[in-house]
Amino acid sequence: MTPEQVLAIKPKVLTQAQRESYFNDGFLLVERAIGEDWIRKLRAATDELVERSRNVTKSDPVFDLEPKHRPEAPRLRRVSNPVEQHPVFWAYCLNSVMADIVADLVGADVKFHHSKLNFKWANGGEEVKWHYDISFYPHTNYSPLTVGTYSDLGRPLLLNAMSSADAFPYTVNPIKPKHDQYMLRGKRARDLRTMIRGPA
Repeated sequence: MTPEQVLAIKPKVLTQAQRESYFNDGFLLVERAIGEDWIRKLRAATDELVERSRNVTKSDPVFDLEPKHRPEAPRLRRVSNPVEQHPVFWAYCLNSVMADIVADLVGADVKFHHSKLNFKWANGGEEVKWHYDISFYPHTNYSPLTVGTYSDLGRPLLLNAMSSADAFPYTVNPIKPKHDQYMLRGKRARDLRTMIRGPA
């Protein structure tokens, strides 16, 4: 959908001014949109993952560890694919207002791409330089967006990448989440790239 088509649909959560700001500026900060109940659940799930990481001695497909990570002082850079590491993260995608906010920005049909949980620990922590995410997962349009949810001040930062149903990836998702392309809201679009045209 084009921005004009999205803006013509009545929003569920955001104001029209917020949506226009998103299309003009390329980002949107929505404070206190997520209820405290969800924030508590996300914090508890994050704490469980940090606790699990105490038994990990080197980075693996789930836990990306900082060099100073120790069982007595865990220091994670990232948890890959948290929606598959704890059920609360997937429930958050399915049942919270987050996907409705995304629908206000990409149209009623919203699909999931991937998620990650980034950490930045006190007393140091690894720097992540500013970058464009879209170059890592190019699609047939520019509707893909990343929603960041802070469950605490600063970090950790839960990132969920989603798109409109009519945005199709050009490349295979390197994270390979089992929920890739799952429809969070609305209905699936036909992928016109796979349609074969018969003789004229």
